[in-house]
Amino acid sequence: MANSFLRMTYASLMKKQVDRETQREVDSGDPPSPTKESVEKRKVDERVGRFTVSVLLEDTITHWSWAWTGVYGPNVEDLRPHLWANLKESRARWNSPWCIMGDFNVTRFPFDRNREGSISGSMEQFSAWVANVGLLDIPLVNQQFTWSNLRTRPSFARLDRVFIDQAWEEAFPLCILQAQTRICSDHSPLIFNGGESLQKHHHFKFENWWLFCDGFREVVIAAWQVPTLGLAGARKVAIKLIRVKHALKIWSKEQRTNRRNSKHEIAEELRAIKV
Repeated sequence: MANSFLRMTYASLMKKQVDRETQREVDSGDPPSPTKESVEKRKVDERVGRFTVSVLLEDTITHWSWAWTGVYGPNVEDLRPHLWANLKESRARWNSPWCIMGDFNVTRFPFDRNREGSISGSMEQFSAWVANVGLLDIPLVNQQFTWSNLRTRPSFARLDRVFIDQAWEEAFPLCILQAQTRICSDHSPLIFNGGESLQKHHHFKFENWWLFCDGFREVVIAAWQVPTLGLAGARKVAIKLIRVKHALKIWSKEQRTNRRNSKHEIAEELRAIKV
């Protein structure tokens, strides 16, 4: 949640800067040009609930609008119905593509914890809300859990999630969710990639050595199993293949770094043996 608010604050500051530059162009008599930097979003509406913050944004060039909701869920079971009510009210307020993300402070499935238990009432309510609203739960492509209690015998759980509706998936069918290294928080930072960069058709090369790396199979399965709400037939298969390609690109960057470090370590050991 903190990272999301920081990004929004940064976007707001950037918009003020672009507005000032555009005003200078107008004052000088030059017509403002729609550069990449000037393609900004403006806030159309907002709603602050007990556990949510929602905004309706619009692209100032295309006038395409979409809704975003940030969540920090209660960790008390009796308060969770208020969270689902907050989200239901946000959904009813706007009829635009919707993205919801944040720390829900509750798991959806028993395997969302390293110490699996039975299905709880909170899990059933969570999944019922997802099904009733018609949302897609974006899976992590490189990690199973997002939170740890940081103890000697740690507990792990997936408390942080990103959801999108069908309209959002139709606009951005190549969404990928990736976890980053946790530094100072008990939560792992998450990067939600809408897939815009895939439209540039960067060259993709499959490396045979990937097959022998730990995690390769898990990355492929996670990316392939992401549901497609509004697609079918050949287009559905094509989107799944592109998602796998994108997930492997992200995963392979870390693998190349690890491989490079291993080569350096082996080279140092060989030099030590020769000495």
